[in-house]
Amino acid sequence: MKMKTTAITIKAGTSFELPVMVSKPGTTVHWVFHTKGYDIRFGIARVRPGSNREVLVANTTYEPDSPQQGKVVFNDAGDYFLVWDNTYSWIREKNVVYSVDIILPDLTLDEQVECAK
Repeated sequence: MKMKTTAITIKAGTSFELPVMVSKPGTTVHWVFHTKGYDIRFGIARVRPGSNREVLVANTTYEPDSPQQGKVVFNDAGDYFLVWDNTYSWIREKNVVYSVDIILPDLTLDEQVECAK
């Protein structure tokens, strides 16, 4: 699934979480984003049923006006969140432009047979 490029404004003292539902182990999520004029923190988290939030990619501060990209392969199905964090800013809102691609792994032989029925 390819998502379109989206622009958002994250108010000072808040964060934006983009939910990513991974239905199949081995799914790859690729992201590209940049901010205009000011830095932003970015990370990836997961919430497992009955447990606390698990940080998979720590919030890292990224400089403005420079495209950032990365990808991660999720070994487990579940609910994940791409998090743009502006909670450390008291005054400045941040403008973020992002695009996310979700790439499913190839079908297994059993799945190919099941689909052919």
